[in-house]
Amino acid sequence: VAAALPATGQEWNLQWGGYMNQHIAFGSNDHKTTVSLDDLSYRVTDADRDGTGNTTGGYSATVKFVESLTGLTVPTATNGIIHIADDAVIALLTAVGADNIEAVLNDNTAIDGATTVDEFTVYVEVGESNINEEGKHRNAGDTAPGIYAALHERVDAVNKSVKASGSGMVNDSEIHFKPSVTLENGLTFGAHVEFEGGAHQADTDESYLTISSDSLGMFIIGSENSAGYRMMVAAPSVGLGINSGSHPDLLPAFGYAWRAASGSSYTEVGGNNDIMRVSYHTPSLGGLTLGVSYAPDGGAGNEQLRVDDSDISLKDIIDVGAKFTQSLGEANVTLAARYGTGKNNDPKVKNPREAGFGMQVGFGAFTVGGAYSDSERGSADKSSSGWSLGASYNMDAWTFGIETYQGEYDDGDDQSVSKIAASRNLGPGVTWDLYALTASSTQTQGELVVGAAKQEPGAVGAKGLTLDSTGKIDVDGTLFGTSIKLKF
Repeated sequence: VAAALPATGQEWNLQWGGYMNQHIAFGSNDHKTTVSLDDLSYRVTDADRDGTGNTTGGYSATVKFVESLTGLTVPTATNGIIHIADDAVIALLTAVGADNIEAVLNDNTAIDGATTVDEFTVYVEVGESNINEEGKHRNAGDTAPGIYAALHERVDAVNKSVKASGSGMVNDSEIHFKPSVTLENGLTFGAHVEFEGGAHQADTDESYLTISSDSLGMFIIGSENSAGYRMMVAAPSVGLGINSGSHPDLLPAFGYAWRAASGSSYTEVGGNNDIMRVSYHTPSLGGLTLGVSYAPDGGAGNEQLRVDDSDISLKDIIDVGAKFTQSLGEANVTLAARYGTGKNNDPKVKNPREAGFGMQVGFGAFTVGGAYSDSERGSADKSSSGWSLGASYNMDAWTFGIETYQGEYDDGDDQSVSKIAASRNLGPGVTWDLYALTASSTQTQGELVVGAAKQEPGAVGAKGLTLDSTGKIDVDGTLFGTSIKLKF
């Protein structure tokens, strides 16, 4: 580039464009939470004490629900501290904090804070006969004021189904500025800047520089998707997008990590979308195009030279991709594959990885296609995989489509969405869409915090008192919508 002779008399091509999609939709959600009473565990953190009474750590125990406490020893409170011995009863759970609960072995030796006592069992009475009007155990007396009992009632409070229905409107729009100039030596220099144009958005989406020619290929420098992302193909889409799609905007219960393979064929290493990177795409060689990208780290803004990278969680992100397009008789075939990885600074965390392949085949008015993707996100996010499959048919000004995306997490959670749609071309850059979709997901139940004012996963309650559950959150939703799309 630097060796080329300066060119004169060249003029800039001041292109601009963008799109606006306005959706109006009607739908419903069924959100059900289920907490199992089996295989529960009870944890107290920052509650163990050493010989001098200082806090040393935490302990955990198995929870068993029983109809009666007959034959079991109920712990007593001494100096405001409830002592729990092996196979003791804690039908009473204090709400004043974990510091008021102390685990003691039968020989009264304090448990080492680093030890998990697997044989420690906590029995919880599930009957209601011993619960007074204030929710306290009738036999508690004044030895442990402010206690909660009948823990099963709090678990049952979480086992509920919430149904919702209504309408929603979503506006998705962007303005693109794409100036470029072609020099006499054949090199084209261009800028590409995208501005979000939604009602509550006013920031820059992507901003990068390009250097290209027919023989050179293309360099992309700046905030843009990786080569693997750009080269990926999947099922043809008509109407509202469901592959890296827009339906979570209208079905809020489905607002999960759709940039992971569980919900999209278009993924980025560690979920780092539009970070600062350098990419290169080769010219087409008999229909084959190759690409490679490099990003120094997962930062989203303008990156500075770093003397110490200890504050970087992910670095050296590399993506590669390949795309092949060819006409075979009356059929047009497009194949794509990609792979990406990065390096975590923490050696205990798996390095992230993204992999996938896709295909589209068009013959006449029909197009069919699909893709498979796989994401490894280390310890911070669950690993997942997913696949898309769909077909479209063109008939005069109409295009009809059917599409599905099925995603699964490594722990058994899953999410799926299926759609039928029709789109009519009303004029240059103007289309009218109609669509209907169903979506569902299953998500592993997290922590239920005992003593929390709002009994739901992740709620904050009494310090250190948590009940780990193996329950699930199941969501089912339907959506019917229409939209006007403008592309200019």
